[in-house]
Amino acid sequence: MSSQIYHVFNKSIEHFKIFNDDYDYQRFLCSLFFYQVKHREDKLSRYLRDNKQAMKSFSFDSLQQDNNENLVRFISYCLMPTHFHLILEVDDKCALSKFSNDVLNSYSRYFNTKHKRKGPLWVGRTKRVDVDTKDGMERLIDYVYNNPVKAGLVQTPNDWPWTMRR
Repeated sequence: MSSQIYHVFNKSIEHFKIFNDDYDYQRFLCSLFFYQVKHREDKLSRYLRDNKQAMKSFSFDSLQQDNNENLVRFISYCLMPTHFHLILEVDDKCALSKFSNDVLNSYSRYFNTKHKRKGPLWVGRTKRVDVDTKDGMERLIDYVYNNPVKAGLVQTPNDWPWTMRR
């Protein structure tokens, strides 16, 4: 089975700010790390409750590990106050759907509980676009990586702690 590269993204309803502080960003990154593994028996909230240091124990290098137990492999990501971009390598399209649903549902439950709100957080289903060429992937990585600069949040991509590329 050959792998495919996807640009995966979604935004909040009505440009609602979904990442309000560093902990929100870290929590979303932790969900990416947690749900990339194929056979999770536990929920992230329970895992974090039982492993108090877990939020500090993952890194982008952890996300990049090529592991047979991973549903997806990370090439790049950018978390913005109202949306996110992921560039992922995936062997199975169904795995991508499971991963996306688990991450967004987990973060929505966390966010709604934290902010005492109800209802959907995301515009709709997560969008995914096939990346067909190496040139297309390089342009996409640059676009995702430079998103915070284009939005006027920082001067250089390296100044934004919530973006990474390999």
